[in-house]
Amino acid sequence: MRYVLLVGCVIALITLPAIAKEPVDDPGHESTVECPGLVDTCMVYDCTGTTETCDTQCGFPVWEVGCPEPRPVGMPTTDCYGNLLCDLGEDWNWMIGTAVSPGNLPWVAGYVDQAGERLILDTLDVAESCYLVEMCHWYDIETSYDGGNFEVNDGSGWTVVSPVGGYPDDEISDSPNYYACCVDGEPGFNGSSGGWVLDCWDLSSYMGSTVMIAVKFGSDESVTYPGWFIMPPVAGGAQSTPTEQSSWGQIKSMYH
Repeated sequence: MRYVLLVGCVIALITLPAIAKEPVDDPGHESTVECPGLVDTCMVYDCTGTTETCDTQCGFPVWEVGCPEPRPVGMPTTDCYGNLLCDLGEDWNWMIGTAVSPGNLPWVAGYVDQAGERLILDTLDVAESCYLVEMCHWYDIETSYDGGNFEVNDGSGWTVVSPVGGYPDDEISDSPNYYACCVDGEPGFNGSSGGWVLDCWDLSSYMGSTVMIAVKFGSDESVTYPGWFIMPPVAGGAQSTPTEQSSWGQIKSMYH
């Protein structure tokens, strides 16, 4: 039972008109892996993360807070857990995503060519009760040329970490003719998820360390797709405490 994802935000990368480029076959999302027995939650992302540049060559800002309308064509209206998007009750109708001009209102959703930015979600003390990170997400990203991934920083710099089962693309923008800001040559998500999917990151290799976790997105010089949307990631451990013991009041207190 994933009770902690009933509230919150969505991280989004959305669309702008595309220009011509040689199409690439979409390998699809081969990995949909739920964190086994995730309980004893140590973190639920509350949309208060910080952004930073991640490429010295390029990278327009992408992240914004709000609830873009209309939502991308083809995106299901309920997430992995059956929660209705942008209809979560008073004070909960918001998300984090990309904007053509971040900081402007109304929020014009979309990412531009040569966009690239890191969103730092939180800091975790990795322990037996806090080593699994689960995300429910949906994406429709230009196959091969654009993409996003998950990173960890234990103080020695940012490292791309693969979800259980791996990323659908082993090398984003491997073409010498196109350069994807922030993610060029790295593994990541692109193509189409085909719906809301679950992925799990096992951080047990960082056990005993304090780490920052982040998501990162980048695009190349041409063509934009609807992008990447992420419901609030949650971190915890595989302990035996029943999730039913937590109440709505306890859940909401995590956000205030």
